Amino acid sequence: MSIRIVWILCTLWVILIPSQLGMGDFPIFLKATPTETPTAVPTAAILSPMAGQAVQGKIPVVAFTAIQGFQLAELYFGYAEDQTGTWFLVAQNAEPVSNAEIGAFDTSLITDGNYNLRLVVQLQDGTRVIVTVPELRVRNYSPIETSTPTPVTPTATLSPGEMPTATATPIPTVTMTPTLLPTNPAEMTDGQITNSLSKGVLGTIIIFLILGVYLLIKQGTRKSGFDDGTG
Repeated sequence: MSIRIVWILCTLWVILIPSQLGMGDFPIFLKATPTETPTAVPTAAILSPMAGQAVQGKIPVVAFTAIQGFQLAELYFGYAEDQTGTWFLVAQNAEPVSNAEIGAFDTSLITDGNYNLRLVVQLQDGTRVIVTVPELRVRNYSPIETSTPTPVTPTATLSPGEMPTATATPIPTVTMTPTLLPTNPAEMTDGQITNSLSKGVLGTIIIFLILGVYLLIKQGTRKSGFDDGTG
């Protein structure tokens, strides 16, 4: 009789107690609590220019500063080789930006060289987020370095017993270009020669005519003398 009473009491406890505790109907199943995956919190960043980039003139600095607790963003530049930690203010922005220009870096106001950009974001809780872009190459007045790959001469691997093939070296061809001499000022043209010959012949004829006239006059004088008996 006592065993039956104990069994009844145990059955009532299993049925009634979970209902009073709000655990639902029997049987009782444990419910698994889903775990939440933490979402990555975006941080500040400089998107442009990039590290090692060659820059000239006035360049816009594109950044992301729209992070939780944003209060103030400041943009600085400094010498890449400077070990004193000296930074110069470029721009200051009290409004967060999302992939937009935060300020302009005027490289024409500084000498050519390598510089670092630094973005400092002040948060409302007093902490700071610092982003640095190193080795910006300012090249306003000096040539921009370009990496020229060294040409590689292909080499052939000879099989055993194979003789290397001689390569003929082309001989440069020399082209002779005749040099024109200046015109000789003493050179006479065909017209000038003909004109000179004509003048010579005409002069000769005139001389002969004068000589003939002279001889005729002389002969006439002699005849006149003979006729007068003076000869």
